[in-house]
Amino acid sequence: MTLTDKKLAELLSLEISDNYTTALDFIDQKPDYTLMKFRKTLEGIVCAVAAKNNITFNNHNLAEKINELNDCQVINHAQSSHFHELRTLGNAGVHSSQANEKTKSTQSENIIASQRKTLIDAATKARKLIISIMSEAYTLIYGKTLSNIELAPVGHQRFKEILYEGVTSICGKAKLKAGLMLQEILREHSIQSTFIVSDEFASHTKSLRLQILAFFESACVISSKSNTSNSYSYELEPAVCKFADTEALYHYAMIAGHPDFHDDHGVKAIGRLKASAERGNIQACGAYGCHLYDNKSYKDSLDFLTLGALEDDVDSLCLLYEYFTEGKACEPDIEKAKSFLNKAIDLGSADALAALGEALDKGIGVDKDDNKALSLLQEAEKKGSIRAYNYRVKTKIEKIPQLFQASLGLLEESLKHNKNNLRKKVGRNELCPCDSGIKYKKCCGR
Repeated sequence: MTLTDKKLAELLSLEISDNYTTALDFIDQKPDYTLMKFRKTLEGIVCAVAAKNNITFNNHNLAEKINELNDCQVINHAQSSHFHELRTLGNAGVHSSQANEKTKSTQSENIIASQRKTLIDAATKARKLIISIMSEAYTLIYGKTLSNIELAPVGHQRFKEILYEGVTSICGKAKLKAGLMLQEILREHSIQSTFIVSDEFASHTKSLRLQILAFFESACVISSKSNTSNSYSYELEPAVCKFADTEALYHYAMIAGHPDFHDDHGVKAIGRLKASAERGNIQACGAYGCHLYDNKSYKDSLDFLTLGALEDDVDSLCLLYEYFTEGKACEPDIEKAKSFLNKAIDLGSADALAALGEALDKGIGVDKDDNKALSLLQEAEKKGSIRAYNYRVKTKIEKIPQLFQASLGLLEESLKHNKNNLRKKVGRNELCPCDSGIKYKKCCGR
């Protein structure tokens, strides 16, 4: 039996098919999102295999679910390794560094280009791996072996179709996809812009943000209506927070907090981010935990960041490192902090590498080691960490006054030395005290 990978996903379940097809839609334009959707596809496969074998999970953590299937001998060690490999690749998408619109330099563009290539390579590898996993899952569920699975074509033209569907469709998922595609276009425009932004460019990017916000708002409202038959008995916003797709809520919150928008969007954004986190969206747990930490709600922040960390959210892990080192929320616990950071590094986080480089540079929790710090920061940059790049630039700028003072001191000493030399009576045939190497009568003694 020969079939395409898309058809294979469809045979497994509607949810698996939806996540896998969406992953392929974005594989060229937004590989980080593709990796995240591959991870969601894996979650669906794990649940489908468990349901076939009447297994009820006691843990919501994906890694633990995979281990439980292995412990129950539903999957073998080799299959378990494949599942975990894909889970780790998926983390690269969930937690990739986002381009900072204010970072405008050739070097930062190179970093982002390097990160994009890494993500595309990871997405390509993940696709091959998940096809193998889906084939194995089909055998486990239906008892039939498949062969000669063909790759369904994915083309650059698809992004135009996604935007068209977003404009013409009343489907929440279509609106969400269109918003994400526009967001990628905005990100690329921001990277390519110059230090001095024209009024026309500023107006263009603001218009894009408004369109993205509108798509995400529609995705939230439409999905809240489709997820309950009696949503009209609620006020609109409580209904949206309670029933809307958690991914749509998260993405709305992330863009609605931009300074381009009024404060009422910001208030709504926090409410929706909180709702998404409380309903189990892992990205939202990390983002909302960060918001709470910044606002000194340390206990609640710890709860959400811990939830994120349990699901291998490296943003949560990196912030927990800061939580236990900065001393704002509690007494520093360096060993606990390092355990979170090391886990994030093991999961492939370039920003976690940058954080360790910063720690070595400052001597926080570890012995100060300038050479190792520089090496780690450079490695993090190569892997696409804007945090590493910004820290190195900031460190260079902060050292300018020190270098200036040191140079000024040397200049003063030199002037003092020359002044003292000039005070001495110099013979016409002696070397000139100005250090020119010429006799005094042919230099300053003329």
